[in-house]
Amino acid sequence: MKVFLFVFILALLGACADVHEGEESTPSSPSGFSNSADYDGDLISNGIEISSGSNPYLADIPSVSIDFSQDYKMELINSSNTETLFQVSNKKDEGDFDFSYRVGDRLFKDFSNREISKISQFENILYGSIPDTSFDYFDYPRLKTSLMLSDIHNFSGILNAPPIEGFNLNITLNTSIIISNDSPYKQIKDIVLSFHYLDLKKNRFIKINETTFKRTLTINNREYLKIAISKLPNRILYENYLLHGKFIVARIENYYIPDLNTDYKSLLKSVSAKTLPVAITTPLNTSLHYVSLKHNTLTSILRSIYNDDFEISENALTRISQFTNNSADSTELRELRGHGKTGRWYILAHGPSNDIFNYHFKSGDRLILNFAIDHTKATGIKKVTTISHPKIDSDAAIAPTVTLGDVKRNSEVNILIN
Repeated sequence: MKVFLFVFILALLGACADVHEGEESTPSSPSGFSNSADYDGDLISNGIEISSGSNPYLADIPSVSIDFSQDYKMELINSSNTETLFQVSNKKDEGDFDFSYRVGDRLFKDFSNREISKISQFENILYGSIPDTSFDYFDYPRLKTSLMLSDIHNFSGILNAPPIEGFNLNITLNTSIIISNDSPYKQIKDIVLSFHYLDLKKNRFIKINETTFKRTLTINNREYLKIAISKLPNRILYENYLLHGKFIVARIENYYIPDLNTDYKSLLKSVSAKTLPVAITTPLNTSLHYVSLKHNTLTSILRSIYNDDFEISENALTRISQFTNNSADSTELRELRGHGKTGRWYILAHGPSNDIFNYHFKSGDRLILNFAIDHTKATGIKKVTTISHPKIDSDAAIAPTVTLGDVKRNSEVNILIN
C-alpha cells in the first residue's frame, strides 16, 4: 500500500531598586526653546502646538490602522480562465470558535514577539537590527494549523508537482481601515493601499498591488474595502501559503489630510527627519509614536509619550501605565505555557549596542517596547515548515526515513497521512 505523507512542523521559539520616573523634565519653554521652530517635523510650529495643548516633542500624525477580514479566497486558474486547479475559501464556519472578523496587526508586534522568545530567559533588552518594514506594514497573521492541514490534504498534488506552469493565482480579500479616536486629525481622503508578499529567497517584500480608494474616512467610522488581485505568481501559493503558512501584508502608501492641506507621505518625510520611531505593544493594543530627537534618551522619550506614568528600576523598564512586570518564575520557557496574565517589559533597540539607559538616540535609530505575556513567549513561532513525501510504501522491506529538520523540545509536529 502506498500513501502520501505530509509533516507540518511549527518550530516554537525558546531555549532549554531605585525607581526613576522620568528623570529628565519636559518643560514647555526650556532654555533655548524656539516657538517658531518645529522640533517634531509635523508641519506645526512649537508655539502653536503649546497654545493648542499639543506636545511639540511628539509628532501629530493621523492614527490610522488596517485590519484584514479572516475570510478570503484563493484560486489557481489557467490563463484562459477555463480551468481552476486550486480554490480555497476561508469563510466563517459556525463550528470555528477561533474565527475573527478582523485580524492582523503591524509587523513590529510579530517581529518583537519572535525576537523576545529567543532571549527572554536571559535578557530583557535586545540590541540589534529592526527592519524599517516592521513599522510600515500590516501583517495577515500566520495561518492556523488546522486550516493549513486541511488545505495540504485537499491539494497534495500541488505540493508534489510544483511549479504549476500556465496557471495564475487570484486572491480576493476584505480589509478595513479606521482612524482611532485618539488621532489628532479627524478626517482623511483618497487612501492608497498597497499589498505585498514576502520573497522567501531574497527575504524582501514584493509589491503585487496598489489601489486608490476615493473615499473620505472620518474618526471611528470603519471603512470596508474589497480587494481583488489577479495574475499573481503561483509561488505565493506554493512557497508562502502551503509550505510556510504565510499570506500577504498591506501598507498605507498615502492619503490626503484636509486639516493640514498636505498628504501623509509628505508629512511622514518631514517627521522622520526629526524624530525617533517608537513602537509600543501591549495585550490591549499596538501604537506607533514619533518622538523628537531633542528628547533622545530613553527616560525623556518615555516622558514625551507617558508623562510620569512609567518606572525604570535597576536598569530595567518595570512599568508603563497599568502594565507592571510580574512574569512567572521558570527554568525553561515551555513552563510558561498557560500563563496568560503575567509578563514583563522588553526593549528592542536598533542603534545602541549597550547601556541603553545612557544612550542618546539619533536619526536612523528605532525602538520597540513590548509587554510580552508569558504564554506568548513560550509559544512564539520561529518558522513553519511543511515536508511532503509523495510515496511511502508500507510493504517495503526497509521502512523509509523522513527527515524532519530542526525539531526541538518546544516544537510541534503534525503528521498527515493521505
